[in-house]
Amino acid sequence: YLSDRQFKSCIDKRIGDARTDEEHALEHKSMRHISSLFTFPLTIAHAAYWHNALGDPSKFDAKDEDGNVIRKSIMVLGARQEATLPPRIWLELNAIFPEALFHIHHLGPDVPEQHHEKTMEMNEGKMKITWTRARYQDVQEYVDVPDLYCLFNSGVGYPHAQDEWTDALDIVFNESGFKPALFSSHNKEDSARDYAYLSRRQDCRYLTHPKENPFMSLKKDVAVNNLSYMINSNQHYAMVRGAPPDGLIWGSNLIEKIRNATR
Repeated sequence: YLSDRQFKSCIDKRIGDARTDEEHALEHKSMRHISSLFTFPLTIAHAAYWHNALGDPSKFDAKDEDGNVIRKSIMVLGARQEATLPPRIWLELNAIFPEALFHIHHLGPDVPEQHHEKTMEMNEGKMKITWTRARYQDVQEYVDVPDLYCLFNSGVGYPHAQDEWTDALDIVFNESGFKPALFSSHNKEDSARDYAYLSRRQDCRYLTHPKENPFMSLKKDVAVNNLSYMINSNQHYAMVRGAPPDGLIWGSNLIEKIRNATR
């Protein structure tokens, strides 16, 4: 599985048939660019394969009563750069999980206007992508609850960002049926801020604690809120979900309830 590898291992070894220092430098530059694009689908794939972010990956070909494969729905909340990626980048998910159908829904006020309310399908319908330029709380009643929320480099740990995220996170943690959410951050400090903020919330529980992402972007980008600061997108990631009220054990079936009760 591609999700079992990491970008760094590609850089540490010779790529292709490079022989000169100039060729090696060019390959490093190419890998930095490639990683900045593929970090988004591969971070999802890594979480799906190793942490069951979308359920048991061996059952991605599960079918409904009519015999149709059930599509895995992923909502990218607060979508920015990821909403502008060439759509074919997301086909990497199909390459890793060829038996699965996916729906990527980019939702947020920074989604480009030219993409708003557009939907496209690729790979014979195996990949579906939707764009919505809006705040989640303003369109919640019109969109389906996804199987997985993704909040890439959200900065929820910053005090000024918490007010912007409060309403959306209240929905994610309390009105989504306790669906998992994948958070990423651009460095250790950013990850620590997010961890501190989410840990203080009484309606949130960690499924995986923050760890370095093997599919982080290797390209240095300028921080939006500090032009003198360089960051690596998706450097760390963690998975959380809403916390059920006291006395209620979360799970869609008895086996899941027993598993969660013994955690």
